[in-house]
Amino acid sequence: MGYNNTNLLKVIVEVQTVYLFFQDKGIDAKTIYARVIEPQYRFTRRTLFNYLNTPARRELRRVVSDHELAQIISQAQEKAKYINPFK
Repeated sequence: MGYNNTNLLKVIVEVQTVYLFFQDKGIDAKTIYARVIEPQYRFTRRTLFNYLNTPARRELRRVVSDHELAQIISQAQEKAKYINPFK
């Protein structure tokens, strides 16, 4: 059985979804990283921007069904709703 990076792609899709959720609200990248991404995921800004440039949804669509991908995205959106970057 070969290696597949499904779990990494799921994390990347989650990070992208959370980032876009806050970016749509007009919050800048530095604040999103410092108050939302870094405390929860514990990786650097460089990793964040690498994740944002990864076509993870396309890659994940090859591995999982469209229904499962939609479920991953909706769970990430629900999680983002409860994060307050200004506390």
